[in-house]
Amino acid sequence: MNGLRLFIAVFPPEKIKNQLLEYQQKKLAKNKEIFRIAPLDALHLTLVFIGDSDEKEKEKIIFACRKTAALFSPFQITLENINYGPNEKLPRLVWLEGKSAEELIKLEKTLRKNFYEIAGKKIAGENHNFKAHITLARIKNNSHKPLPQEIKERKKITFWVEKFFLMNSQLDYQGAKYKIIDSFSLK
Repeated sequence: MNGLRLFIAVFPPEKIKNQLLEYQQKKLAKNKEIFRIAPLDALHLTLVFIGDSDEKEKEKIIFACRKTAALFSPFQITLENINYGPNEKLPRLVWLEGKSAEELIKLEKTLRKNFYEIAGKKIAGENHNFKAHITLARIKNNSHKPLPQEIKERKKITFWVEKFFLMNSQLDYQGAKYKIIDSFSLK
């Protein structure tokens, strides 16, 4: 492999990113020994984690993304609770979550289907229950402090999904660095 670690993401508009930044500064920044806060430019909703891929697979994945984007019109999603996740009893994240919109689930399933049919790429976790969320912070493994409960907040955020992005994630000691490879507008 040549180091590609691919995923499909949806980015909220800047106005919403700024609202989330305000929340991070107000509720999470005072506990930096517990939380590694997601940077503003990294706030996204992961639609499908593809994983390790080579250049040939990447080109087929781009074709599958174009084919998928042509099947969908823009739609709205709503995220409404900031909480610990994915398991509240053994959390790894602070995230903004919501009930996955029907159209978002259809988009996720169609992408997975097309990745398999076009790129021959079977995506891990295919039978999981998709949970729409934006990661606001990761919980540090070395923190032994109790998790503050005041981070929980009802925060209803609605935005339009008009495009999605093929991303590359590179891991380093400070966390993941993301790079946009391509974008796909819904019809």
